[in-house]
Amino acid sequence: MQKYEAERAEKAEAVPELERKVRAHLENQVDTDRWLEIIRRYTEISELDETILFELVDRIEVGDTQKVNGQRICEVKVYYRFVGLV
Repeated sequence: MQKYEAERAEKAEAVPELERKVRAHLENQVDTDRWLEIIRRYTEISELDETILFELVDRIEVGDTQKVNGQRICEVKVYYRFVGLV
């Protein structure tokens, strides 16, 4: 009986973490579905305008400028809405 109670307590402790993982997975699925819905509208963009940019991009990070072989280079990271850095 003690073994059963110990096992039950162990599984009860695992439930909140498993529930959190399920919620995170479902949120990720919802975000993916939203992204696909948005991106399908813009499969043939001929010109990037402000509306499209605000709908697709969450933020843009521009790194420090460095000189490499006489050229100025900096790292640019584009974080898309719902999917993050791609």
